[in-house]
Amino acid sequence: MVAIEQAGVRVPEDIAVTGFDNADYAATVIPALTTVRQDPLGMGAAAAEAVLRMLENPDASPAAVLIHTELIVCESRGPAASHAS
Repeated sequence: MVAIEQAGVRVPEDIAVTGFDNADYAATVIPALTTVRQDPLGMGAAAAEAVLRMLENPDASPAAVLIHTELIVCESRGPAASHAS
């Protein structure tokens, strides 16, 4: 967001910014960063299960795994979009 500000663009007035991983600094920057929270335990468990599956059957296609995420909406989301009629 610093680089955006240095370019003369305003967050959130001109551009919305979203981060990923819900890092601790997301709530401390100004404006507070909208971010996506991941499930690190779920990702670790899915990775371990995938490794075990690959060891048991190396020729099998990898399984698709869906890991829950949560959008944490904060100040950097920007203004609501206006819709022309």
